[in-house]
Amino acid sequence: YPNVYFMDQFGSQIRVLRPLSVDKTEVTIYCIAPVGEEPEARARRIRQYEDFFNASGMATPDDLEEFRACQAGYAGIALEWNDMCRGSKHWIQGPDDAANEIGLKPKLSGIKTEDEGLYLAQHQHWLELIKQGIATEKEIAASTEGENA
Repeated sequence: YPNVYFMDQFGSQIRVLRPLSVDKTEVTIYCIAPVGEEPEARARRIRQYEDFFNASGMATPDDLEEFRACQAGYAGIALEWNDMCRGSKHWIQGPDDAANEIGLKPKLSGIKTEDEGLYLAQHQHWLELIKQGIATEKEIAASTEGENA
């Protein structure tokens, strides 16, 4: 299952999600930059990264709280669904202008940097993988049944 995100927002980064147990996930974030970047640009990039993505930065605290709240919520059984529609009123099906400019072909684009359509795409992909796994298990069970008859 996809557990690596390449994110290019206010600073380029790679996020690696590693499940540790059913109720605990480790998230490691790597700040990345072009090879040979000028020292001044590198210093600015690192500072912006720290200001925005550091544990006390502008972006990460709410992400961490969302992860924490989701984990706590997953233990509940009263609600059947989890709402992940932030920014959905202005999501674009397919590429936006910026994606077209560099030849990317996403299934969904967000107009605003805080749009969270990536979660929708992630969960849709997860659902497809689960369905494929179930279909494969059924095929294996059917073929094994036929061999044992």
